[in-house]
Amino acid sequence: MTQQSSHQQTSVFTPEQHSAVARCLELNLPFVLYMRPGDSSATFMASEPEDGNNRYDLIELKKSSKELFVIHEGLVIAPTVLVIRAQYNEKEVNALPTDKKPFAPSEAMISPEETSFAVYYARVKSLTRLMPKSVRKIVLSRVICTPYTGTPSEIAETYFRDTQNCMRALFFTQETGLWIVATPELLLKYDDSARIFQSMSLAGTRRAGEEADKAWSRKNTEEHNYVSQYIEEVYGSCGLEAKRVESPDTLTSGAVEHIMDMYSATGQCNSTFLLNMLNPTPAVAGYPKDKALDLIARSESHSRGCYSGWIGFFKNNDLETYVTLRCANLYPANGKDPGKAVIFAGGGLVAGSEPYDEWIEGALKVKPLYEAIESHNEKPLGHGTAYLTDSER
Repeated sequence: MTQQSSHQQTSVFTPEQHSAVARCLELNLPFVLYMRPGDSSATFMASEPEDGNNRYDLIELKKSSKELFVIHEGLVIAPTVLVIRAQYNEKEVNALPTDKKPFAPSEAMISPEETSFAVYYARVKSLTRLMPKSVRKIVLSRVICTPYTGTPSEIAETYFRDTQNCMRALFFTQETGLWIVATPELLLKYDDSARIFQSMSLAGTRRAGEEADKAWSRKNTEEHNYVSQYIEEVYGSCGLEAKRVESPDTLTSGAVEHIMDMYSATGQCNSTFLLNMLNPTPAVAGYPKDKALDLIARSESHSRGCYSGWIGFFKNNDLETYVTLRCANLYPANGKDPGKAVIFAGGGLVAGSEPYDEWIEGALKVKPLYEAIESHNEKPLGHGTAYLTDSER
């Protein structure tokens, strides 16, 4: 599809939502513009930080009759979350006084450097030497940096339109900066009236459609089984029996597909406690979790920011949360320099993982996001997806 024809597709954001995003960024006003899986239109909400602080304790978070958008940053074990409330809709933001004083700017001002293939290769080789004796799986991430000149809401609209089976969000807080996400992975959904808990086991990756008639490889099956085993263990520790809803299925997301299991349980359990126990799963950390987290901390030189955390919704006693994947931190333009998109790509390492295969897998996972950013650049870089997969750069 050409750049021009992609932009002429049906709008999923309203003009008022585009304007509200721009106004929030001018004012440093926390906001979220989101689309749940399958949604054909977006929802916007914004809220002023309370006493300059958006952080709350997850376990003690007050229930609200209005929907809350909740953010948990990546690989943070402490149960602290960021909250955006439905204080303003898009029309109310656009009607704010033109002389309204901006809130404090984002604290996330120092962007990480891109991960070179040489560095990534060395890290993969070092970690796989420890397998399977010390640790069975580690999810290693890397950073891809690219400039952007399109507006954040233009980029998000293109990205969201191409990822319809994902939870999609463009959000800003002072603590996180501006993030764009389209994640296929449900972490935990809880329906309080029925007391039903649901989680998704999503792991193992290959190119979409290329091997549809073939069984999944041993490596991919092993990756997926660690996630499924972990979900069953955590549910069990909370007195719940996690049952597979159906046999493993294949979920397609952009240029890749994954092995997917849905789990469900009925019973009594503190939903926020279970959520905190599940996070982070082996799909973004590894297995066993404690050893994997220690090795990630010693191997990755960049902060993950929101990547591999979770985002979602709380309302009354219900919750719906998704693992923060296929995402980027969007840093604003600085003088003559364009904005900088810091894209996060990760992949699960098990015994026998090859660095170049993992490098390509990470590139394919973020291909729709990279292409959405590139399609709105005033002067496209011209590298296409080869720029993501070129190991010589």
